[in-house]
Amino acid sequence: MRVAIDTNILVSFAIRPNRDFEKIFDHEAVHGVSLVSEDTIAEPFDVLSRDKFRKHVPLDQSIDYVEWYVAISEQVIVTKHVVARRDPKDDKFLSLAGAGAGKAACIIASDRHLLDTIQFNGIPVSRPTEFTRRFIT
Repeated sequence: MRVAIDTNILVSFAIRPNRDFEKIFDHEAVHGVSLVSEDTIAEPFDVLSRDKFRKHVPLDQSIDYVEWYVAISEQVIVTKHVVARRDPKDDKFLSLAGAGAGKAACIIASDRHLLDTIQFNGIPVSRPTEFTRRFIT
């Protein structure tokens, strides 16, 4: 299954690894593809480099973490940028999921603005717990 995973989930997992997120990453490594774009890769680097996150994850570990995620993901060139959300920072995930090569089956999000969408162009937006319950046995 091809999925787009929002930055909140990536940052949360970097700070406080948990079994639910681990299940998603393990599942995608074996049964699917996590999608990234230039924009969705840049954001976790930016967020994790902020001082408030450095106390949880040192900068070198943050860089290693994002590089790990990129290495296990498929990079998509977004050719059509979506402008659909109240929070413009969320549009990059909608663009990634629906853009040409992206063709995501699901967007996994913990961002409330993305979750308000429920579905975008036929692509469901699910909380990690919903995704785990529906797709991971």
